[in-house]
Amino acid sequence: MVSKKGSLKILFLAFLMFAPGIILSDQAAWNTPAQADKILKFIKIGDTIRHYCAPCDDEFWYSELIESIEKEFPEKGYVEILINDVGADFAYVYVLHKGKWRNAAMLAGIPVEGVPEILPDSIKEDTPEEDL
Repeated sequence: MVSKKGSLKILFLAFLMFAPGIILSDQAAWNTPAQADKILKFIKIGDTIRHYCAPCDDEFWYSELIESIEKEFPEKGYVEILINDVGADFAYVYVLHKGKWRNAAMLAGIPVEGVPEILPDSIKEDTPEEDL
């Protein structure tokens, strides 16, 4: 039987295992109006963006064609940008800028952690396996 103290240790260790992902999630999903305006300078309808989450240990990126861009106001003083009707966390969005796939949040001057400024060439596109 595990003691109460032992149970707390197990719970604490489980928290430490999952905390980095929790702490780093939603880094640049809700932004100030000024930050949102800066992001919108780097994306437009018809552009392709790449999604890649380094803190999630993603092994691949995937691309998305922007068909719609909208702003929502989830809370006073904050703006959420929706791409194709889905809220985007720009810490994990990369845009083609000056010949490189650059982190959208960093381009807009939004502080983010645990993500590369430029999408590494070693990370490849996630392609669906062909049906057999």
